[in-house]
Amino acid sequence: MVLAGIALGLQIIAPSGELHKIGLFLIKAGGIVCACWGGVRLLNGELDNYTFDTAAGEDKTRLTAFRFISNVAKIVIICIGALLVLELLGYSATRIFAALGIGGVAVAFACKDAVENLISGFIIVFNKPFRVGDFIAVGELSGTVEDIAVRSTTLRALDGSRYVLPNTALTNQSIINYADMEKRLIDQTFTLHYKHSRTDLERFEQDLRALLQADPAVVQDDIRTDFVNYGAHGMDVQVYYYVIAPTVVELGQIKNRLNLQIKELLDKEGFELAYNSATVYLEQETEGKEQ
Repeated sequence: MVLAGIALGLQIIAPSGELHKIGLFLIKAGGIVCACWGGVRLLNGELDNYTFDTAAGEDKTRLTAFRFISNVAKIVIICIGALLVLELLGYSATRIFAALGIGGVAVAFACKDAVENLISGFIIVFNKPFRVGDFIAVGELSGTVEDIAVRSTTLRALDGSRYVLPNTALTNQSIINYADMEKRLIDQTFTLHYKHSRTDLERFEQDLRALLQADPAVVQDDIRTDFVNYGAHGMDVQVYYYVIAPTVVELGQIKNRLNLQIKELLDKEGFELAYNSATVYLEQETEGKEQ
């Protein structure tokens, strides 16, 4: 509406001449910019709505693909808009592509990394090694996937740090996707003091298994407790068990709950854990004196 009003005013004020040409160019360029801006805003709005709907439905795969395709579409819209503006300035799109063909080798070399990251982005989206919202580990870095863009992928670490990784770095390295783990192993070792008897050790293992079996998050068919070693300071009892924890946060909550219950068991039943200590014996010698 604003552009239409400006065009009508231009016809009245300057129906012809150089001022008319300049005004007409600005109106057309403004129309192209507005159309591109509207297209980008539309994609952003659709992405926000889709993100909200996906959060309720937990469809991470579609959200990841939609975000990536949306980012590619924004770039296409901007490129088309730029070409149309260049056309208004008198630069033919055909000549522009021809010029790119002449310098194609240089352009291809300069854009090598960008193209590789773009292709890697498509591989990530459609091969689905991970999705937006998954907790992954890449090399020494780990975090929750926040976004998969055309060139890079963003991770948010547990301490709040934000990592932006090139897509090629993710397709060329081994990735651990913790979100795909249906159950997680917990391996703990309890070192009991040497003052405890065999009966105490057996009772501790029985009580520990009963505690784990009573927790709904623990996988019941694979709980192991073994007296594995005579250590330097005590007797080592190792326990292996799996818990159902789709996220790292839930895993931490389960471990916290179980550790508090195990601490209560130790205090209640009088099981004493050994710790690094040393006992020093002092021997006092008495020397006889000659009379």
